Amino acid sequence: MRNEWLLALLLCGCLGEMDPQPRAARWNRPPRRVPAGSLAVTPPEPRPEVDLPLLRRGQERYGIYCAACHGPLGDGRGEVVRRGFPQPPSFHEERLRQAADEHFYSAIRNGAGRMWPYADRLPERDRWAVVAYLRALQLSRRARLADLPDEVRRQAEERLR
Repeated sequence: MRNEWLLALLLCGCLGEMDPQPRAARWNRPPRRVPAGSLAVTPPEPRPEVDLPLLRRGQERYGIYCAACHGPLGDGRGEVVRRGFPQPPSFHEERLRQAADEHFYSAIRNGAGRMWPYADRLPERDRWAVVAYLRALQLSRRARLADLPDEVRRQAEERLR
């Protein structure tokens, strides 16, 4: 009796409803249409020339997006670190002083470690502006008064008195 039921179930699957259906081969399919609202992929912009307006823009963007974790001086002691968030590395570590600019650009764009990506918040030119400002922060840590232009050095000496 058991075998008869099994045979009946097997035969139910062969009633002709499972006949092969015509199908188009993958290579015969029409090309896909680009969905409405899609964005075209554009080649990257050329890297901007570093000048004072770019550095100021980088300082502004750094203050908005980076200083909360990395600190205003780039030492990794931002406000969220004081509140218990893990400390990011200092930009003044030798390893990061030697890193290529593209390393920082990639970290801003794609994220790194616990840092989330900022590609959706910072356009390409602003990412390069932040990288330029990071380099200025790194230089400022090891700057000597003798390295400064005369006018800037006099102003600094007056402030130190």
